[in-house]
Amino acid sequence: LSHSFASPTFKKLFGDFKAKYPNAELVTYDAIPYAAALDAAEEVFGQRALPVYDLSQTELVVSFQADFLGDYNAGSLETSYAVARKPG
Repeated sequence: LSHSFASPTFKKLFGDFKAKYPNAELVTYDAIPYAAALDAAEEVFGQRALPVYDLSQTELVVSFQADFLGDYNAGSLETSYAVARKPG
């Protein structure tokens, strides 16, 4: 059981696992589904994937009721946000 993932590395690892254990199945469940975002990306870009944002070059981030550091891409966003952040 896993949440949805877009990582090619995870897909490869599960493929390797399934090769060793052919009866294994991966079941995904998301408490907050990203199906609409995935459908939109596929329609616009031809690839069913969630966007990855780089905030390292930003000067200002404005968020309206969105926890942009706590979503599916949080690790990458936290790192790039920290690079650009200048407290004070």
